[in-house]
Amino acid sequence: MMESENIFRSNEYEKNNYRYGFSIEGQGTSGIMMHLMQGLVTVFPSMNSGRASSDRFIQSTRTSAENTPAYAMIITRDNSRSSQVKSGMLYSKLILTAHQMGLAMQPLSQTLEEYPEMEKLYNSIHQNYTSNGKTIQMLFRLGKPSKEVPQSMRRDVMDLIIQE
Repeated sequence: MMESENIFRSNEYEKNNYRYGFSIEGQGTSGIMMHLMQGLVTVFPSMNSGRASSDRFIQSTRTSAENTPAYAMIITRDNSRSSQVKSGMLYSKLILTAHQMGLAMQPLSQTLEEYPEMEKLYNSIHQNYTSNGKTIQMLFRLGKPSKEVPQSMRRDVMDLIIQE
């Protein structure tokens, strides 16, 4: 939850300064309620931390799981940098194709992250869905959205390029 809290963008100012992360509208809130929530979370940041945040996250995850018709994975033979990059390229093609078809995709990365707190879940999902040292590079939800939502924040690609 601390990781999510650190990349949560509570208002337009933060979304414009940090073009990645999570936002209120990304959680399905829109219209006047979105602006009201942005104001409340900006003035009272504790609304988005601790137990309340954890409870909202768990409820949101349950709702998402109950309304997801399909999950998909990109699995590679190894975990080399080349496999990681090629997986990212494939995922980009898939998400663009899905969007053209009126479908939505949402990556579910936390269980695939490689740090001590996630080791048990990481090992479990790999044991259940892969064999012979293969690696799950991407896990994502796929389905027809039940309502239109605004596009999420995106970094300009030039923010990631180092020019010398």
